[in-house]
Amino acid sequence: MVAHDWIRKFILRPISSLSLHDQFGAGIVEFAIGSAVLFSFLIGVIELCLVFFMYNSTAQVARETCRWASVRGTTCSNPTITACPTTLAQVQSFASGLPGGGAMTVQVWFCNPDGVTNCVQNTSNAKGGNIVKTTASFQFASVPFVSRNALTVSSTSAMVIWQ
Repeated sequence: MVAHDWIRKFILRPISSLSLHDQFGAGIVEFAIGSAVLFSFLIGVIELCLVFFMYNSTAQVARETCRWASVRGTTCSNPTITACPTTLAQVQSFASGLPGGGAMTVQVWFCNPDGVTNCVQNTSNAKGGNIVKTTASFQFASVPFVSRNALTVSSTSAMVIWQ
């Protein structure tokens, strides 16, 4: 067979003359490429949902811990409220008992009524009318398809101490 006959027979023949046998492996290759892209996208979406779920959990722990500390304060006189007056250790213990709270870092500050000045991490400033602030944070080791570095989600809540 001469070179130009080979070119005419195998390269220049019309596509309509290709048989099913000539396209046998094309579907497998297309599925492999398409499924790799699809599954990468789905895993990325699942990982992002996990990050949003953990953010929601940290926000819930921060709110609940802040509420718990704001009700108790250090001058609490209500006999029906347990752990009253509160200590910083009791606040931390309450936070770790909440769903997901054991895996989080929770910090508590007691501030003046403006919420900015004289913020301390002990109960010396936990008086009625002052502000209690809590910050809950959770650190992911890494999130595939989202971030190669450690990713930290955190949330802060502030409430007035009632007692």
